[in-house]
Amino acid sequence: MLMDPFLQDYSFAVDLLGISKDNSSVLDVGCGIYRLGEVFRRLDYSNIRHVGLDGNFLINEDMRRKALGFRGNGDLVCALGEEMPFSENSFDYVLCCGLPIYDTSRMRRIASELVRVCKPRGRILVTQPCKRYKDNIYLPQLLEEFGLNKLFYASLHQSRREVNGPFVIEYEYHIFEK
Repeated sequence: MLMDPFLQDYSFAVDLLGISKDNSSVLDVGCGIYRLGEVFRRLDYSNIRHVGLDGNFLINEDMRRKALGFRGNGDLVCALGEEMPFSENSFDYVLCCGLPIYDTSRMRRIASELVRVCKPRGRILVTQPCKRYKDNIYLPQLLEEFGLNKLFYASLHQSRREVNGPFVIEYEYHIFEK
């Protein structure tokens, strides 16, 4: 059982996307400490190719060290979401969970890159706090502008326990098909 609420979130995302344990390729954009790698390790997704991408590995050594511990058999790549070092149509599944971007032009380039690296008929999952809680550009709307087919939407309340006590935040889950 995955007790860490963030691990539960990623396990939920894996279930939502229907990621196969055989020969899938998965990219986690803005992966932070790459909890998705730990979920794949715990759920025995040993036959898939998975990659965590984050631009902060260069400036945050502690985050990079934690990510290396969580990655299992996955790869970590230090790069920005708007300049992904992958060829077109590289991944069956692309996740972008809670990316805090406040610049419209950067978010538009990230949306373009999510679409570029996703294989035809591949799926893109975007999660973020509900639009009314965010000051940043709304990534799902940008993906719709690229003509992607939205397969799923849900707004879920999630409880978190932080240093200052518990709180509840509402998250949106959007799944698109290329």
